[in-house]
Amino acid sequence: MLRKIGLAIAVAVVAAAVQFTGATSAQASPGQGMATVVSLGDSFIAGEGGRFAGQADNPATDRGWGVYGNTVNWTDGWGAHEGGCHRSDSAPVLGLSAAAFQRINIACSGAITSGVWRADHGGVSFKGEQPQASQLAAIAQNNNVKAIVLSIGGNDFGFGDIVHDCVTAYTLTLAPCRNYWDTQTRMRMGDVMGKIRHAIDDIRTTMSAAGYGNADFRLIVQSYPAPIPAKADLRGNNSGCLLYGDDAEWVNRIMVPRLAGAIRQVVRDSNTGAFTNAQFLDISGAFKGHELCNKGAQYSYTARPGREVAEWANWISFLAGTNRMNESAHPNFFGQLALQDCLRMMLDAASTGNFRCANDPGAGQVGLALHPLGTIWNSYGPGQVLSANMSIPAGTCVYAATNNGRLCFQSDGNLVNYRGSTAIWSSGTHVTGGTAVFQGDGNLVVYTSAWQAAWHADSWGNPDSELVLTDSGFVSILNPGGTAIWQTGTSGGGGGAPGGGGPGGPPRHEN
Repeated sequence: MLRKIGLAIAVAVVAAAVQFTGATSAQASPGQGMATVVSLGDSFIAGEGGRFAGQADNPATDRGWGVYGNTVNWTDGWGAHEGGCHRSDSAPVLGLSAAAFQRINIACSGAITSGVWRADHGGVSFKGEQPQASQLAAIAQNNNVKAIVLSIGGNDFGFGDIVHDCVTAYTLTLAPCRNYWDTQTRMRMGDVMGKIRHAIDDIRTTMSAAGYGNADFRLIVQSYPAPIPAKADLRGNNSGCLLYGDDAEWVNRIMVPRLAGAIRQVVRDSNTGAFTNAQFLDISGAFKGHELCNKGAQYSYTARPGREVAEWANWISFLAGTNRMNESAHPNFFGQLALQDCLRMMLDAASTGNFRCANDPGAGQVGLALHPLGTIWNSYGPGQVLSANMSIPAGTCVYAATNNGRLCFQSDGNLVNYRGSTAIWSSGTHVTGGTAVFQGDGNLVVYTSAWQAAWHADSWGNPDSELVLTDSGFVSILNPGGTAIWQTGTSGGGGGAPGGGGPGGPPRHEN
């Protein structure tokens, strides 16, 4: 097995030039020379937004354009992906020890999954650079690569468009953006997951072609930090985050966990065959207490706040000023430091298993900690949880740990939640020879013997969720962030009539 990689790593590949520390490429090759870590992906690992030590649009926090080296370029116009790759001096991988590790950062702000894929497998050049898996080929041959860190999928998911539309909705007093984007993100989920898997497979293909085996390197795939707090934690002055409270709630508790669950499921499913070296790092809670407009964080228009009290995400701006649009809602310098802490701890952790990195103390403190992720996300016993693609055959029940509640798919084809001897909810179905299935997309479905949906919970599009029987006897479907997206005993527990099915929609049987 690959030994744990301690301390840290990551090299800044700047536009056409690569900056190396430690051994030169002539001194290293697979299995020989200084250990190397390579970061690939999009803006959240490239270092976009790292020039601000505090909220943006405050001259006291601006560290200057020089933090991006020669990867900064505003001459391409005011489009969705302006300028260069914006690899900053505070990119997560650059927080690791340059004395001990070769560090290479080829991530690029604005990249989508096809910018990571191999050129011979559908990959496309981006901002004047070859697809990242193709760049990785030369790096792998000329360096002793021990870890690859990947952040990708957010742009395919529509993160930038979501931020834009949410701010526009608030500014123009339109309907909350979640009304549109909740369905859109659910519909996109299957496609995005397939594209992330493509990126993982292409990275492994590249490494295999360079002579690396499964035990020779770690592939760490990370999620995204929630940049905005839940509604209850928003400050009264919403400068820098012109959002409805309900939209902030949706971003923090639904959208970010939805994408995290998708990435974790892809990582788990990718660990088959010759390669089982992928690990998932959940950083959804890395900014806890320091999100943009968190009421517990401090901000100032004239002074630079300390890391322990500052916001860790950049203000949102669509104006041509100090803060540019593509830096909005991205980790600022202090946010980059938090992600550096997470990556450093991940590389010091076991080379197998998945982990969660969170700022446990919350507002007013810096206390990033790494926690193992078990087979389930939340703190319920395995006997109380149904995970992806588990079924309840006719005539059987799943019990809560206290035996106070149970979910039974009765022999008459009705799915019933009992608390004690009292039925508190049912699907109202009567099918012969059917099955109840909790699917990998987060949907609970009652199927007929012909695998036609007779009822579903309408919770599809939430990968890696869990169905939990609580001690109170109710049944909840919890997303990876622990938010109930469906539950019995409430107005939302009725579920839905059978949907049309099809890729990305409700409901369809998953073999």
